[in-house]
Amino acid sequence: PTSADNSDCTSVNLYVGWADVLTNDGEPRWDFGAATQLPGLRINGVIYRDSDGDGALDGNDAFPLDSSEWVDSDGDGIGNNADTDDDNDGVEDSSDAFPLDASESVDTDGDGIGDNADAFPTDAAESADTDGDGTGNNADTDDDGDGVEDSSDLYPLDASESADTDGDGIGDNADAFPMDASESADTDGDGVGDNADAF
Repeated sequence: PTSADNSDCTSVNLYVGWADVLTNDGEPRWDFGAATQLPGLRINGVIYRDSDGDGALDGNDAFPLDSSEWVDSDGDGIGNNADTDDDNDGVEDSSDAFPLDASESVDTDGDGIGDNADAFPTDAAESADTDGDGTGNNADTDDDGDGVEDSSDLYPLDASESADTDGDGIGDNADAFPMDASESADTDGDGVGDNADAF
């Protein structure tokens, strides 16, 4: 860090020479390589240190005195590196398609969406069924089930809207003035749009 007034910065106990990297759990860490240990750093009274030298600052390190661990995703007291079930869902990480998501462990169709959240877990071409009619959105010609084909529906996932006649970005059903692009609301209900209404 730099400061016009170096009185805010004093040495404490830190390392220099790091580069941002991502670990296997997706958490950012620093790679110290042949870094030099310095007396540390205090910025505006806050001490920043990495007691075990693993690249995770103590405040963000679940195991500040163990250089082989820094994250415990499921809070079971076992660091992710040693834990064989990081999300504690009962499925070993080696067999879990979503090792950090306790609500998912299988993706049968390989579409990247876990079976629990996937409306069609055995069909890689489908994952959602907005209108709940049993036909996935990719195959359904009326995704929201409003009776207007998706190809003609300006709001294909909103059953309450299908057109925006004045092109103001507000669907006709929600627009108090669907034929007037300069108006969309009439807060006081006097028949004059808010933009033109002086009172």
